[in-house]
Parts: sequence; structure tokens; C-alpha cells
Amino acid sequence: MNPTFRISTNQADGLLSYNKMETDVDSFEIKSNDIVSVLNIALAEYQNICSDQIIDMTLLNLAESNQVHFDAKRIKQTFFRILDHLYHFAPENKKIFVVYKSSTISYEKPGHSKLDLPSVRFIFAKLSEEIPEYSIEITLDRFLLKYKGQSKPLINDIDLLFYENVIKAHRGEFNQIYIPNKGILFEIYLPQKK
Repeated sequence: MNPTFRISTNQADGLLSYNKMETDVDSFEIKSNDIVSVLNIALAEYQNICSDQIIDMTLLNLAESNQVHFDAKRIKQTFFRILDHLYHFAPENKKIFVVYKSSTISYEKPGHSKLDLPSVRFIFAKLSEEIPEYSIEITLDRFLLKYKGQSKPLINDIDLLFYENVIKAHRGEFNQIYIPNKGILFEIYLPQKK
């Protein structure tokens, strides 16, 4: 990532300081919000700050509801950074795919039995192959299954560790798959309620 871009993202309104780990769930402002609106705001801010870095995002919304309990500021920042990572994988390819749907997540509280909680699942991806709009979900799921466990480290993995902690503080899950010359994919699960 070029240093000029890093400076401009740190100046963006509401971005977290990379110098401190603000992932203590007690300091989060978790409340019900429209998560798809927050994603669209993150995309608009990214396009505004990085006007030379155009993204053509296709969102496939298969969820029953867009209302999720989360810290809007921190999740917006996470989306922003994911969009940046996706952009920098093959910048000549502007097409990014996002699948959003209802799901479940297993949560085990110490001393209690395992619970399956209603959740939402995001898949963010940029692949080197063309994807017809009618097969976005199945293509991304196949990529995930085929390459899970074969991922290569990303150059800016430290950024992703930070945002993975933000997702985990929400009791969510964060997965990343990077296969050079094939694609990059991020998978996020967030519980729907606190």
C-alpha cells in the first residue's frame, strides 16, 4: 500500500487509530443498525477519499433483514479496509462482489453449552475470472471451499489482524483467502443480536 494512501485514510472521518487496539467490547456502541447502509457508506467514503481508485461493487442481498446489532463506526472501518485490500488485488479489475445473507454462528460461552445464534454472513471477493451475475453466490462459495487452507499471507496482514479482532469482539468470525493470480476473498459472520 502506498504511504500517501495510508495518510489519507488516517485523516478520514471516524477511522480508528492503528496505534491502539480499540477492540474491547465494553467500549463498543453496539446497537441495531442497517448493515447494508453502513457498507454503502463505507464504499461512498472510500470512493470519495480515493477518487482515483474506482470500485464497481455488485451486492447480492439474500438476507431476511438488514437490521443487525453492531458498532457502526468499527464495522464501517472494517468494510473500508476490506474494500481497500480488494481494490489493491489486481487494481485494473474494478469488479468486486459482495454476498450478504442470513446464517447462523456457533457461540460457546465458558461454562455453558454451545449455542447456534442467528447471524449474517458477508462474502467480499475479487476474482481473476469473470462471474456471471446469476452465479455470484455459487462461484464465491466454490472458491471458498476450493482454496480454504491454501491461502497465502497478504502484504498488510497486520491491518487484517486488527479488523479480525473487531469482528471477534462482536462474537463474529473473520476468514480471509488470498490466492495469487486467482482471487481474494473475505468472509465475515456477525450475530444479529447483542
